[in-house]
Amino acid sequence: MDNPTAHTGGTRAAQTAGQPKEATRPYDESRNALEDLQGALDAAGVKLPSLGLENGPVIGSRTPLIELGRCNIETARKLAEVIRRGAEA
Repeated sequence: MDNPTAHTGGTRAAQTAGQPKEATRPYDESRNALEDLQGALDAAGVKLPSLGLENGPVIGSRTPLIELGRCNIETARKLAEVIRRGAEA
């Protein structure tokens, strides 16, 4: 399934064109958090293939959720290892 808002740089420019800047702020905050998370995962060598922003309309000023998606067992174990190391630091 093609995710136009996945971490690969997709944007919602067509959906937000002509709207005041305030209307895009929750989306921008979510996108920035997604990019931060992707950078941290890349640095740790963890790849979440379905990582992206939630699909569908965002009503009002609610901040879009970040979809972590599914991963295989190897990735789940690697992610658990990285989180455990960070928690012990």
